[in-house]
Amino acid sequence: MDISELFRHFEETIASKARAAGIFRHRGDRGVALADNSLESLQGNWSELNSAIHDVNFFTNIVAVLGAGLLFMEKIDWSLGMIGPLLDTDEFVELVLTNQKRAAQGEPEPDVQLRLSKEEVGPNTFGRFFVYLLMMLERLKLSAPDLGQYVDPSLPITIHRES
Repeated sequence: MDISELFRHFEETIASKARAAGIFRHRGDRGVALADNSLESLQGNWSELNSAIHDVNFFTNIVAVLGAGLLFMEKIDWSLGMIGPLLDTDEFVELVLTNQKRAAQGEPEPDVQLRLSKEEVGPNTFGRFFVYLLMMLERLKLSAPDLGQYVDPSLPITIHRES
């Protein structure tokens, strides 16, 4: 399934009426609601969608359902005894790829594991989402932009190296 099929499937799910396996019900101008579903059923649907995506770079890091709660990946580090939201995209990709590689080779599970988690925070959902979003953006690593191509398209591409 390519990404365009996934988006089409997602749009069909939003547009359709609530059903047993449905995710959302559209409420006109008022946005999207959980309909008769719960965060648990949405979490199951989110897990299904992620399992259908073959490239971890297209996974969704966090899902916010305003007025209900958040769904996100949680990192469990057994050696350090820590559990918390995994908001660093690069670390998320690295952990998923490492876990997939170990599973394919029959190696034991690592000390760091991932799981889908939910926080039912009700009316505080947007505030919590905003804080998590700021944490994600703070950890995001961007390279220096190559603006020369915009000034003069005949200029060669500039490569910046980290030192």
